[in-house]
Amino acid sequence: KLSFLTSKYIISENLTTIFFSKELPCKFLRQLTDKNAIEHSNVTFDISLSKPNHTIKWFLNDVEINENEKFKPKQDGPLNFSLNLTNLTLLDEGIVKCIAFNEKDEPVVDSECKLTVKGKKKYIHFD
Repeated sequence: KLSFLTSKYIISENLTTIFFSKELPCKFLRQLTDKNAIEHSNVTFDISLSKPNHTIKWFLNDVEINENEKFKPKQDGPLNFSLNLTNLTLLDEGIVKCIAFNEKDEPVVDSECKLTVKGKKKYIHFD
């Protein structure tokens, strides 16, 4: 028997069997996990994808995050991404979401987690 592989099909010589071979979708190898942090501290969220050539967008409470002094997204190689939040405030608490987009700018997979920020204890001294 003679068999050959096309981009989408495996076809045998007698054409009695055709196997459809669909490319596996991108998925997260490392998902976002919930984090607890203290006010004025820093926290980092890390994810890993199963396939390269994807764009990552980060969100905090459904608002897209743009890089600035407080929010620092980073890519480490083709599969690993992180988001560092610095000098946390109580307003930073909420849902952190990461969405991977393919080359056609279509969302293909997402992950989310909860960020809890606790206020620093303040001590008042009475003399």
